[in-house]
Order: sequence, then structure tokens, then C-alpha cells
Amino acid sequence: MFQKRLKAIFDFYLYSNIHIAICALALVQTTCSVFHLRFTIPFILISFFGTLSLYSFQRLVGVMKKEMKDYPGERLQWNFKNKSLLIVIILFSVFPLGYAFFQITLCGKVVLMAAGFLSLIYSSPILPMKGKFIRLRDIPVVKIFFIALVWTMVCVLLPMFGSLDFYGREVIIFSIGEVCWSVVIFLMIFAITIPFDIRDIEFDATSIRSLPMIIGEKKSVRLAQALLIISCLILYSGMTTTHVMSFIQVLYYFLWTAFSVWILHDCSRKKSEYYFTFIIDGLIIALWGFLTFERFI
Repeated sequence: MFQKRLKAIFDFYLYSNIHIAICALALVQTTCSVFHLRFTIPFILISFFGTLSLYSFQRLVGVMKKEMKDYPGERLQWNFKNKSLLIVIILFSVFPLGYAFFQITLCGKVVLMAAGFLSLIYSSPILPMKGKFIRLRDIPVVKIFFIALVWTMVCVLLPMFGSLDFYGREVIIFSIGEVCWSVVIFLMIFAITIPFDIRDIEFDATSIRSLPMIIGEKKSVRLAQALLIISCLILYSGMTTTHVMSFIQVLYYFLWTAFSVWILHDCSRKKSEYYFTFIIDGLIIALWGFLTFERFI
């Protein structure tokens, strides 16, 4: 009985998107820490509740107008059974997001609105194609680029632009270090999103030709690992030469990459939902842990 309740609580934490929202929060804090930016309340609210609401909206759209028999996985069945809860989460998130939106600068508002727009067309069936409306995520391979782009916008560009004065008193010029960090985060998110396409191969088979369906599972895993290694090289060349990050911080990123490559090694569609939703997403929180660990030693 206790184990059943514990599982129910853990499933709620994962499938209500609290876990992925904490991941976004951790990545925003990491960006602020690397570039010595203030980790303000608006950034906290936007990263957490923005991710929470957008992922809940995406899940809600995915389960509307279908029967439970259409969902073979535990996560999808949880979403189907808890459609009302997803709606409540979306509505509840509006208030903190509205408050935070008016607390950031105009530059931050522009970045946030652009990210919100991309997320909307990604999740909503509003694109006409062959006599019907589809979501952007239904276009082969495109969805993974948009996920990485939106995460980079919210978790990197928003903290960087969120404190800038738009009216000429600040010049928006990215340094080499900021450009490198943006590319690193884009590649990192792209890499750890690939396993979710592997997980969804059977579910997507009738509607979406994802990357693993085109090049195969094993090659997709190798690609994800290669992208993480490439991000290491970019981080080392861009962040140490500009002295944005210390050598020890870069070393911890290398260690995190080695850990992530090891986690991805046995990735396959046969893995449990917890492997993908908790462990793979949790690599983002692990990155925060690796890069902030040096403060405590």
C-alpha cells in the first residue's frame, strides 16, 4: 500500500511536468551563475511556470479527442486520466507568469514572447497541410530543433536580455563567451531530446518520421553522444579563452558530459518511462550540480 502511494506521488511529480520545470529552473540558474547575472524572482517564475504550463498544454493537446486505448504507455495514460488536472495547472500558471512578465525589461519581454509563439505553433494544430491542420512537431525532424531553440531562448537568452535597457543605454552585443554558451546549451538540449524520439518510435510511427526512424536507434544514440562531446570542445575553446569560466568549471562540464554519454549508452525504446522522464531529463539538474559543486569545495 505504501509503495503504491509512493509511486502515485512520484508519477504525479514526473507526469504533471514538475520535474521538467525544475530542470528549466536549474538551467536558468546555471546561466545566471556562469555569467554572474542576478537570479531574480521573475526569472524563477518564468522558467518554472512557463515550462510547467507549456508542457502541460502540449500534453493536453496530445490526449484530446482520443480514447485511452490509443495510448500504450503509462505516461500517456496518466495524461489521459488527468486532463482536468492539466487544465488546472495551465490556468494556475497564468498568474505568476503574468506578474513576472511585467517585471522584466522590454528586451526580456521580446525574447519571452518569441519563445511563447514558437511553443504555441509547436504544440497547436494550426498549420494547414494537405487539407488538415497539423502541429509543428508533426513535421519530420523539425520538432527537435524547435525544442532546443526554445529552451536556449528561455534558459540562456532570457537571463541575458532580461536585465538590459532597450532604450539605448545598453548595447546588445553578444560576447564570444555568450555565443559559445548559447551553442553549448542548444547542442546539449538537442542531444538529450533525441532519446525521447527513440522512446516514441512506436507511438509516432503512424504520424511522424522522427530522427530515429530515419537513421535508426543506434545511430541516433551515437549522434546524441557526439553532440555532447562537440559541446565540450566548444565550451573549452570559447569559455576558457574569454575567461568566462574557470578551468575547473570546464573540467566539471567534461565530467558531466562523460556521465551523460555513459547514461545514453544503453538508451533504447525498451527502457522504462522513468529512465526517460526522470533520468534523461534529470541530466539538466545534474549539470547544475556539476557546475555549482566547485563552490562548496
